[in-house]
Amino acid sequence: MKKNSSKKTKKPFDKKRLIKILIIIGALCLIVGLSLYFIIWSPACSDSKYDEDYEYDGSSLLGKWVDENLDEKSYDVYDFVDNDTVILTTNTYGIELQRLEAGYEVTNGNQLVVTYVEKDLYGKEKTQREYFNFSITKDGQLVFMVLDDMNNVETERVMNECGDLGYNSGENTLLGTWEYSGEEGIIRYTFDSKFTGTMYTEEKGESREPKIYYSYKGGTLYYIREFGASLQEQVRSSTYRIEGDTLYLSSGDATIEFTRR
Repeated sequence: MKKNSSKKTKKPFDKKRLIKILIIIGALCLIVGLSLYFIIWSPACSDSKYDEDYEYDGSSLLGKWVDENLDEKSYDVYDFVDNDTVILTTNTYGIELQRLEAGYEVTNGNQLVVTYVEKDLYGKEKTQREYFNFSITKDGQLVFMVLDDMNNVETERVMNECGDLGYNSGENTLLGTWEYSGEEGIIRYTFDSKFTGTMYTEEKGESREPKIYYSYKGGTLYYIREFGASLQEQVRSSTYRIEGDTLYLSSGDATIEFTRR
């Protein structure tokens, strides 16, 4: 007697069901990703020093501020001169490279609105505004939350009060004109009281005299030469000492003697 053999019928491919499964998996991945994002970036779970409940007292911003991890090669100084004006400078080794004077106001308790005017390529003036949330810690640190155009936080910036960095302190004995003349040619430095000057060089019948910006600290001279309308090189440094009318400038193992003119 033959047994009836029954073949299993193959279910047709359910495309709609597969799409639903993929959507559910995608949604779960998104939820997990967002959860991790908020866990990582939540102020309560991070090292953020920002206090979103901070209320500005009307005076604690006044003064000069620099980044917590100051790099003397390149650093910004925020100088809140009064309750209306802030001056931002970019500096290198005590030399001011750029300056921006702006107005500011504090709104909503701890939002800083900075307003300034800049010129476009055609010389037309345009008003710009930048927004920050801020708080000041019990230790006296200024915490900036830099916002983008959508009012989202781009980065956190922690700043300390700017004390004396030691540049241009004491009597400026460099003031005046100093000249070296030798077989190689002529080098002549002129230093003025505004921490600018010139560097004249003459070699093989060719000469030039770019403007310089300078600073000094602890027996070291820092300077940048200007070519045309912009600074074209990084800061240079030389140790120096002055004996009577002689200026000794040393770089590496080489020392050049300049005579006061």
